[in-house]
Amino acid sequence: PPTPANYAQRTGRAGRRHRIAVVMDYCGTSPHDRYYFEHPEEIIDGRIRIPAFSMSNEPMLRKHAHSAILTALRRSPDLAVPEALAHALPRYIWRYFASEDAEGGQSDSYRQEPPGFPMLREAVDRNSDALRHALAETFATTWPSDAAHVVSDEALGRLVDGMPTALEKHVRVLFGQVRGYRERVRELARKVLEEDRDLTPEEERERERLNFALRTLRREDQDRYTLSYLSNDGYFPGYALTRDSVVARCLKPYIELQRPEPIALREFTPANWIYAAGDVYAVARVDWLSLHGGEEASADATRREMIYDSEFDRVIDPQAIDREGFTGERFVSRQLGGVELRQRQQIDDTEDRRHFGAQDIVGAFLGTHRGGRSGAIGDVEWRLFRQGDLRLVNLGPVGRDREGLQMGFPICGVCGAVRSPYQSDAEIEKFREYHAKSCGRGATEQAALHVDFRSDLLEIGPLEERAEAVNLMEAVLTGTREYLDMGESELEGFVEERGEGSAWVLIYDPMPGGSGFLQQLQESWSNVCRRAEQVIEVCDCEQACYACLLTFWNQRHHSLLDRHLAVELLERFGTEMTTSGTVPANQQERTRDDREEESGSEADLGDILRERRFPQPDKQHRVSLDDGTPTVADFAYPAERVLIYVDGMSEEIHGSAAQQRKDNILRAKLRNAGYRVVEITAAALDDRTTVDAKLDEIAVYLGRDDLFEE
Repeated sequence: PPTPANYAQRTGRAGRRHRIAVVMDYCGTSPHDRYYFEHPEEIIDGRIRIPAFSMSNEPMLRKHAHSAILTALRRSPDLAVPEALAHALPRYIWRYFASEDAEGGQSDSYRQEPPGFPMLREAVDRNSDALRHALAETFATTWPSDAAHVVSDEALGRLVDGMPTALEKHVRVLFGQVRGYRERVRELARKVLEEDRDLTPEEERERERLNFALRTLRREDQDRYTLSYLSNDGYFPGYALTRDSVVARCLKPYIELQRPEPIALREFTPANWIYAAGDVYAVARVDWLSLHGGEEASADATRREMIYDSEFDRVIDPQAIDREGFTGERFVSRQLGGVELRQRQQIDDTEDRRHFGAQDIVGAFLGTHRGGRSGAIGDVEWRLFRQGDLRLVNLGPVGRDREGLQMGFPICGVCGAVRSPYQSDAEIEKFREYHAKSCGRGATEQAALHVDFRSDLLEIGPLEERAEAVNLMEAVLTGTREYLDMGESELEGFVEERGEGSAWVLIYDPMPGGSGFLQQLQESWSNVCRRAEQVIEVCDCEQACYACLLTFWNQRHHSLLDRHLAVELLERFGTEMTTSGTVPANQQERTRDDREEESGSEADLGDILRERRFPQPDKQHRVSLDDGTPTVADFAYPAERVLIYVDGMSEEIHGSAAQQRKDNILRAKLRNAGYRVVEITAAALDDRTTVDAKLDEIAVYLGRDDLFEE
């Protein structure tokens, strides 16, 4: 395990059950394991840090605001509120996806569409002023001044208005999950009827797991109590993160685990086993549905072709690398939205080793962001971006070359089934043969896994060599953990080489909504560097060790880490960060799908398209023009080359003259490249005449006369 806290937790759990516990660890042959085998005292040596969180974390506030709004509604004298709450928040979650019988109980049939909550929306609208006042009394009067912007009148108003829309989003995801299980059961039944054959043992086990999951979700027990479910799903306060996280779900026994996307990419992989709730689980399937909020999803939408440029240790879009004349190894990657687990065994002392290792993860800054500020540290630049678009790609386990493994993981591109790269060649060949029969010839491939996400981002550079960037990054993260009392995963980073003599350090916040540490790092830079220098200088190792720079997670950089170089860099860049100005935003405002919980007063274009029976578009679709200009369309129909932008017109985004000029130039380039561009302001989404005109325009581009409004 990576830290002393992991051992303390394990002994605590065992001791709670048996009063006394012995923790046994198994050391493998990796450099990480060999080091601790030689220095066992360091396994449990060190400070257990107190967890910290940011009061500016909007998703955290949103969950508590939903709870406070519900409390205020229940106290409201409005006579229509109880019926609205009973409809929107039934006692058990089966009412969200199953039909009622004549007595109002649960029937064997299912709903055809997810429910909406118009009565709740009307109740919230009628009581909006009282609800805003209740939130202000609950939060604004005692909130820290440095985070007051998240509890401003405008921000609290958005939380009130968006409460019903946010609930509908969570319910749609549940409805889509149930629908996906039912469709897989029907597909297995079709094989029996149409192919006139018995199910294979694997198919029979899958049907059993799916039916078990459906029965579990229909139960009337504590875990399926609606308020408990919504707390576990991140709508109300609880241990859960938000819908921006990745969910790992086992169907039998039925459990759910959540991780932020960057953490999930290294933990929820086919190469690792997951240890939770007394059992051991393995990743069995990548869940395409999770990426689309429960809507119908195509597996092809998760597939991207990429190129790994080994010279600069970077992953690049094939169009960009062809244009620049570089060469590299082409590979396929699949987007990780969620995973399905299979139970393997209970956790016990019969395991010969722990199946959990470091992953070879390469990062890339996609260039788009919502603005920020910039300055200098010594002779290099720094820029702190708000909501930058990032991509992390998991190429497989660290040391895969040493173990004779290929890049990526065996995966079926049709059903999402995966296998561990550590399994035997015979087992992987059997996997390919089975899915060639069940999913079609060529269904399986060797694919990496990636996540695309948004995070605040600190960029520092350029430095002349990759080794300099790696050592500066790890030294700064070491100092941040010490000076800001930060945990191992509160801030993470990667190095991006953009050419000869141009290596950049990128430090990002993996927590949905932000932990607040990135801002503190920028403000406390010199103190962080001094603290890092103290930690590294007192170490007596020859080059680097686990007492100074090495960690379980940075194993891909172990050969480059050198504490002497790190100290030189800390002395060179340990001065205060000087600020020179602001950085204008260069991306489209998030789609309503991404920010619907923040802007519930605006109509959701995605919902409008569904109402008019339009085919569902891709969301947050990225386009790179021939000159390298990137753009992110809020919605897109890639096959018809239709891009749809929903522009917020606030002064800091598309309302400024400078940004409007950039938008006009960019979209003229898109039209010149053959794209059909549809633009609508966020405010105009409430104007039905304008919306109808835009939908008719989209229908023309799609060649669908049947979509015109009567």
